[in-house]
Amino acid sequence: MEYSISEASKILGIPASTLRYYDNKGFIPKIGRSETGHRVFSEGDLDLLRAVQRGIQVGMSLSEMRELYDTVITGDNLYEGRDRLLKKRAELEMQIARLQSAISYIDSLIPEYNRRIENGLSARDL
Repeated sequence: MEYSISEASKILGIPASTLRYYDNKGFIPKIGRSETGHRVFSEGDLDLLRAVQRGIQVGMSLSEMRELYDTVITGDNLYEGRDRLLKKRAELEMQIARLQSAISYIDSLIPEYNRRIENGLSARDL
């Protein structure tokens, strides 16, 4: 099945301008065109765009996605693609650890705030 840019936009939940941008950046190889020259998206195109969206959702930049895309889609080196994903995973684990540390710190402060609130102290009394 083929989809117009507005249909693809609705299916993917992203603006048509973003689809044009992704196309201009080369994320959609050999995109189809209608008789009037408008972009036509195939199911395969939508799958590629979903992969780009998932990459962005996990914190990959478009340039990282481009590098991964080039590595995997061209089929040149699956090992390199896997290594890029493992590196990104390690970066995300580090971010999670930093966030967990920040949450622990905040959690350690809350009881003191509660105690001061219960005793009728103001922020100036901190």
